[in-house]
Amino acid sequence: MSRDSLNEEAERAFEEGQAHLESGRHEQALEGFRHAAGLFATTGDRERQCDALQAAAMLCVRTDRGDEALAYLAEIADLLRAEGDREKRAMALGNLGLLLARQARLEEAIDCFEEAHALFEEAGNRFAAAQQLGNIGSACRDLDRPDAALDHYHKALAVYIQLGRTEQVADQYTNIGYAWIMKDAPAQAVGWYRKAVELYAETDCEPKLQMTRQNLERLTTTLGDAAQ
Repeated sequence: MSRDSLNEEAERAFEEGQAHLESGRHEQALEGFRHAAGLFATTGDRERQCDALQAAAMLCVRTDRGDEALAYLAEIADLLRAEGDREKRAMALGNLGLLLARQARLEEAIDCFEEAHALFEEAGNRFAAAQQLGNIGSACRDLDRPDAALDHYHKALAVYIQLGRTEQVADQYTNIGYAWIMKDAPAQAVGWYRKAVELYAETDCEPKLQMTRQNLERLTTTLGDAAQ
């Protein structure tokens, strides 16, 4: 079979996978994406191979098949290393890190986030690089390392302020506040939560606004006059 014919078959397999996915037939969808990935690998079309693997990975995430999703994402990252596509590889590593974090494999997640951060910096994508700093901070928080969490949250915050990303600035304020609570310094957290409330109100982030207000109310009630 010619390369063009294989590509056509691969595209059909991918489209069939999408159709099965839209109809809720997850096993058939996964088989379609796997078949498409294999065919694209045969033709040497790494970009479309990654697309098919990404679709398979996201389906596995949706269906709580975390180990399979990890395998697909790791394969994507390896393929993109060979392609030399820094930004796409960074995206794959960031997704891989998030999934590892969900599985409480936090040290491995940090490794992925750190590499993703470096690649995004090289690609000039400061926003995505800052997201990885925040991810590292949250992994450190979950490892009960509040000082390391604060360091990374502040680094992410500085970039978001420079970029004018108001919602993300507020997110870091809440992260920093929580890290101060971890350090048994709730009075320090109050100011950060107050600033977050102000910014969430400006950006109409209602769910985040309500949650942060509730956290702030609990803090101020507990601290009493010390919260002033």
